[in-house]
Amino acid sequence: MHRLFLELLPGGAPVKKSTAQYKALLARVRPRDLAGKTRRRMAAEELADLDRHDAKLKVMKAELKAAVLASGSRLMDIHGIGPAGAARIIQARTLCTSPVHRTDRRVPRGWPGHVDRRAERGVGAAGAPGT
Repeated sequence: MHRLFLELLPGGAPVKKSTAQYKALLARVRPRDLAGKTRRRMAAEELADLDRHDAKLKVMKAELKAAVLASGSRLMDIHGIGPAGAARIIQARTLCTSPVHRTDRRVPRGWPGHVDRRAERGVGAAGAPGT
């Protein structure tokens, strides 16, 4: 968006505006040449796409929040953990602690439920026996 507004407005538009603010800026732009009109149309189409994606994101965020709250988790009470982060933590915790996935090699070392197969064979983390 910012790149298009650099070409449409003298000095461009400030970065990190909301779509409503960009729409207000775009409403004031009246290009006279074909290239300017095309750029304005492209900016309008990108704004429409952003609006559509924002609406989808809002719905998905509400679904995640409902799912996290339905799980009984209070992770979202922690500052900085939103619905997406809480859902990711709950999913990883469920994956790592379920009996079926406890031996899954894709589980990162150090995550809850990770089983170090080297320790079970008597080989330490450094590879030396008994370490």
